[in-house]
Amino acid sequence: MGSPQRIIIPGLVINLPIVAGNYDKEAQEWSLSNTSANFATNTNNPNNKGGKTLIYGHALASIFGKLNKLSSEDTVYIVTNNGHTLSYKMKSVEIVPPTDTSVFDKMGGTPGLYLVTCDGTWSTNRRIISLDLMEVS
Repeated sequence: MGSPQRIIIPGLVINLPIVAGNYDKEAQEWSLSNTSANFATNTNNPNNKGGKTLIYGHALASIFGKLNKLSSEDTVYIVTNNGHTLSYKMKSVEIVPPTDTSVFDKMGGTPGLYLVTCDGTWSTNRRIISLDLMEVS
């Protein structure tokens, strides 16, 4: 289906480019953009076959600061570089300490999306939102 290029969440007025990112397990550091969402390149590209995609970003108002207001009523759209749009709905939210990287162990299974950000502007805890794939166009 291609690599993720843009994330759109109309209900939260989020419309951002997505750039390649990485989590360095040894250094326990995320590469982060100050202007875009990040695609964890060690996870699956968005698809309708199997496996999860992880998109993450700063909890800044201009990036993912409003994700704490995401509800099951909201639709999250990921647009790929080859023109597909994948629609997702929220399934669950989990708050974990920054040392908990078990989300990377959950990348298999049915197609889906994880959104990860800090649990508030100055929080070190992580908000992990699990979303189910609804549709591909």
